[in-house]
Amino acid sequence: MRIVALRSFSRDIDDLPDTKLRARVKQTVLAMEAVSSIMDLRQVKKMKGHPQAYRVRIGSYRLGFFLEGDLITLVRFAMRVEIYKRFP
Repeated sequence: MRIVALRSFSRDIDDLPDTKLRARVKQTVLAMEAVSSIMDLRQVKKMKGHPQAYRVRIGSYRLGFFLEGDLITLVRFAMRVEIYKRFP
């Protein structure tokens, strides 16, 4: 799959103080690139309210993204309580 990261996602990652968490995000993004179907990944759920919005659970954080065909657009990465206010 092809992956595109928006500036908002990059800023969210740059603001993380934990390097281990950054490594887990990088590992998840690489796994997203390697799969043929997004449902092959663990902890992926479709979000209500938008037909192409999904989220991946990474500890107490969530990675919000849009899926259009084979293109994944990474939009936000935030704590669980904040992601649903910021995404989609």
